[in-house]
Amino acid sequence: VSQSRYEGAIQGDCLNPFPRTLTAPQQSDPITGRDLGFGRKLYLDILTRCRECDNCLRHRALTWRARAESEYLLAPRTWFGTITLSPESVYKYQLRALASASDSPHGDDEAPESGCFKAIHKEASRDVTLALKRFRKNVRKPFKYLIVAEAHKSGVPHYHVLLHEANANQQIRHAELKAMWRHGFTD
Repeated sequence: VSQSRYEGAIQGDCLNPFPRTLTAPQQSDPITGRDLGFGRKLYLDILTRCRECDNCLRHRALTWRARAESEYLLAPRTWFGTITLSPESVYKYQLRALASASDSPHGDDEAPESGCFKAIHKEASRDVTLALKRFRKNVRKPFKYLIVAEAHKSGVPHYHVLLHEANANQQIRHAELKAMWRHGFTD
């Protein structure tokens, strides 16, 4: 567009691209290489994915699927597991979700319903992440993981996990995995 402003598009097949402007200090002219001095900025106007439309969600799912497949092919061993929540934990997460909704500036307008997947998942995902961090610290064996949340018919989330061992000489045992989750059941 000009010597200090450029345009680009990386939105792909997004239905609602989101405009962004990136800035950086410009120290030399990109065409002539001449020193421009300090104080001038380089602007890049780009269109990015909205991450909410069907095409963006499909693209994101394909990207994560490709990552999971490549990790599976590279790992010496991959575990597949399901993590579910006990009824007591579901109740605890519902109470937390209600408390955080009442603390929000929107008040009761966004209070979660009794089986609301999104509200319970928001509260439970913190404990899932902490359990995996605690597991990594306790077993001291390198691994990578991918977690996907899915709703039961009741609307309560459960989680599917791919756990990729990173070292064939440091294998994770089944008993170690079973003991990882304290808020429900594992399989």
